[in-house]
Amino acid sequence: MHLLQRQGDSSFRHVVFRDNRHIPPYAILSHTWGPEEDEVSFQDLTNRTGTTKAGYRKIDFCAKQAARDKLQFFWIDTCCIDKSSSAELAEAINSMFRWYRDSAKCYVYLDDVSADSMAKNELAFQKSRWFTRGWTLQELLAPKSVEFFSREGDRLGSKSSRMQEIADITGIPTEALQESVLSSFSVDQRMIWANGRETTREEDMVYSLLGIFNIYLPLLYGEGRENALRRLQKKIMKAQEPVRSYTGDDERQDEALRSDHFEFVLQTQTMLHETNDHFSFLMGDSEDTNPPDLIAVNRSGTSDENIEVNVLYGSSNYQNFILRIATPNFTPLRKHWADQLEFTLADWNGDGTLDLIVIKKFDTGTHRTEVHIFSGASKFQEVLLQTGTKLEETDNTWSFGMGKWGDGDRPDLFAIKKSNTGTKSTEVHILYGDSNFQDFILQTGTGLHETDSKFDFIVTDWNGDGRPDLVAVKKSETSVKRTEVHVLSGGSGFKEFILQTETPLFRSNGLCEFAVADWTCDGKPDLIAFKKSQTGTNSTEIHVMSQ
Repeated sequence: MHLLQRQGDSSFRHVVFRDNRHIPPYAILSHTWGPEEDEVSFQDLTNRTGTTKAGYRKIDFCAKQAARDKLQFFWIDTCCIDKSSSAELAEAINSMFRWYRDSAKCYVYLDDVSADSMAKNELAFQKSRWFTRGWTLQELLAPKSVEFFSREGDRLGSKSSRMQEIADITGIPTEALQESVLSSFSVDQRMIWANGRETTREEDMVYSLLGIFNIYLPLLYGEGRENALRRLQKKIMKAQEPVRSYTGDDERQDEALRSDHFEFVLQTQTMLHETNDHFSFLMGDSEDTNPPDLIAVNRSGTSDENIEVNVLYGSSNYQNFILRIATPNFTPLRKHWADQLEFTLADWNGDGTLDLIVIKKFDTGTHRTEVHIFSGASKFQEVLLQTGTKLEETDNTWSFGMGKWGDGDRPDLFAIKKSNTGTKSTEVHILYGDSNFQDFILQTGTGLHETDSKFDFIVTDWNGDGRPDLVAVKKSETSVKRTEVHVLSGGSGFKEFILQTETPLFRSNGLCEFAVADWTCDGKPDLIAFKKSQTGTNSTEIHVMSQ
């Protein structure tokens, strides 16, 4: 969330808060937009321009009123959302109800109501266009404290002091204006509150209702109002369905699974013997037209304080080793249980080489989940980072991955909570890489029910939209006895599925680990299964499935 802070020279600067729990008290502005060219944009504020625009008056008013109320920070939609980023715009629209709800003060600036008009016509307040706009409905309902101001900045009263008048203007019951839980009102009642309101873009009439129904919806500008409304209604109906129990072979998703999406393009033995739970298998995309290499990490190492890294050459179909090496002895990696450590790959320092990320989940010196990063460029002999994170110690209900979610330079850590969650769904908790994982930038439930050891999770940009997605591989207890893939869209905040499909691989629980990489070098991610035991070749096998 970008908040504005007033500087000593009366200018303003953006301050970014990525952890919702650490956002300071702030004021928030509710207003009606003028012509877009008159409004001060995010870029105007960043570049310290726009002071001559008509909309600057609203910013100056909000800053001064916040200062009077002893609030250091404030938020205005015109200049606190970087609309050049579609991802940020989508996140803001889906978060806006909460942002208004959590504000310390909401100032309603009535640009068309002046002290003079109030003196001449006592109905000037009631006739303000603010009461006819779509977005201002949630801005009236969500905040605890709503205060109205004239064009000159004179206070005209509050939501509580003018409650009956506002109820008469809007048709909204006073109970709904008095911080009642909106879900206690029927869907039809809440829809009626929006009657007669308008938005500039027709889809926004629907998107402005998301918070009122506590619904997340990806933004599809151009779909039209009716299509957007159908999607919203479908989401509302789904949210009202009783919670289903997902167990055993009866478990099914809402859509029929595809059966023709993947096909095998490689099934081969490797130079590595059959392996067990001491081994983890990793694969990153190749930098050229050759298949990527395989990294097999042996937790057992050569001592109790190191791990062994085996790199198998992709261009030889994994029949040759490039590297077999142990990391330096490193006390924080002291191992007592096979499931204490997890591994992933990421280019941590931006040198173009994949580094080995070791996540130590418990029995840590910091009493937090720890991250230890070994440099790929040094053949895993140099430690780039060792740190406790914001996340407490974790267990086998957690899985981990890496991806660029935030706007920082370094990859972020994805902590996937599979079960025992507050949301009764698989949860995603993302820790900000640029703060060395000391801050959360997202904590959310997903569209996937709670999961267990039958599921492997992989973080990757599956659909190429620049947002990491979450790939859930279900390895057993599937209805068709085949391994399934369920991909949750990062662009939807992991609420919607991009893909739900069977694979050609039979149930794989206890036998296989999975990775995603562009093995075929065709620009699309492929699914790679590493079969560790019970193989016909008495070696670890690779099975590559292409889309």
